[in-house]
Amino acid sequence: MNVSERYVYIKNGDVVAQLQRIAASGDNKITSGPDAFIYDFLSKIGDIPVFVASRSSRNAIYENNNITACTYKANGNIVVKLFRIVLATTELSIRLLFYKPSKIICGTTGGFLWASYFVSSFYSIPIIYSCHNRIINHHNGLLKRYAMKIDNWCVRRCNNVICHGPFLRDQLIAIGVSPSKIFEFDVGFYDLYQSSNISESYRIPGIAENHRIILYVGRIEKEKGVCDLLEACAGAFSMISDVHIVYIGRGSALEKLQKEVERLKLSDKVHFLGYINHEKIVDVMRRSAILVTPTRVEFPEGRCMSAMEGLVLGLPVVSPDFGPFPYLIQHDYNGLLYEPNSITDLREKIIILIKDAKQYDRLKIGARITGNKLMNPEMSFGEAICYAFSH
Repeated sequence: MNVSERYVYIKNGDVVAQLQRIAASGDNKITSGPDAFIYDFLSKIGDIPVFVASRSSRNAIYENNNITACTYKANGNIVVKLFRIVLATTELSIRLLFYKPSKIICGTTGGFLWASYFVSSFYSIPIIYSCHNRIINHHNGLLKRYAMKIDNWCVRRCNNVICHGPFLRDQLIAIGVSPSKIFEFDVGFYDLYQSSNISESYRIPGIAENHRIILYVGRIEKEKGVCDLLEACAGAFSMISDVHIVYIGRGSALEKLQKEVERLKLSDKVHFLGYINHEKIVDVMRRSAILVTPTRVEFPEGRCMSAMEGLVLGLPVVSPDFGPFPYLIQHDYNGLLYEPNSITDLREKIIILIKDAKQYDRLKIGARITGNKLMNPEMSFGEAICYAFSH
């Protein structure tokens, strides 16, 4: 172990929960799903000490061998949330100054990015920005647009930038990052594909074996289009009676969505599985007919992991025609693109795939071909970090 090295990795999501799941997985290699990136990073740095932090819905601490991690609570109404973000950013800045890292990777924006850049400048140490979400967002309010300008200023001054996919590479170039400083990474799905060939199909109560599933996987948030998907399918169930919607995930819109299902008397057609482990998600995907990623334009999507996994498993994907989706979904080849935020067009595209068997079979072939190309990326997340620090 090189005792002179100390990493800091700042990211999105509940990092403590992620590390707990990784620890519980034992020797199982994680190559897909929400924990793949941090698992790959930790496997590359070995025993080097690392401090990992993120904003989340709770305050939590995790310690295991060379890893120390914490989450900072940053939710609530607008006033409480702002106060918590300022407090968390201040606490993180102080902690990083005392930690004295030798290298920083930052995969988030706002105060945590600013704190990371400040500490890297204070100690004259390299900082790599890891880009996972859309950078340019014209739908932000005035305050968020101002914060975005500061974010972009920091990103341009990072030593190098790694990004998840070609869409984000184009976004980085658009804000003034030199192409020579950008290194693109992706997640490999070979193990996902292998497990899909041997795993048992996950049985969902209330869905007959000969019925078809329209699947949503991700956070249950309004901006992710979960309500749009329900409204689109509710108007189509009379024409496609053997079809069900399955939602996998949790989020702030879950309770509202469940109440709307009850109001529409669609409890026998719409199923909520909540959070399930990734192996079961793969099983549900194998059982599904279509994967829908109904993200609204307000959400800063950067590279849709569930769409990539669906393609690897040969699932046609229905996605909005904006942002990263056209980089992944080729209309009428491996899926269908619909007009963003249009419930009517989303409904039409779903009905086409459900009713036109010949087109559906053709898109399944295209999805599988695309999925094969996604299985072995040129550079993984951990490899991109190492490469970025060495150049």
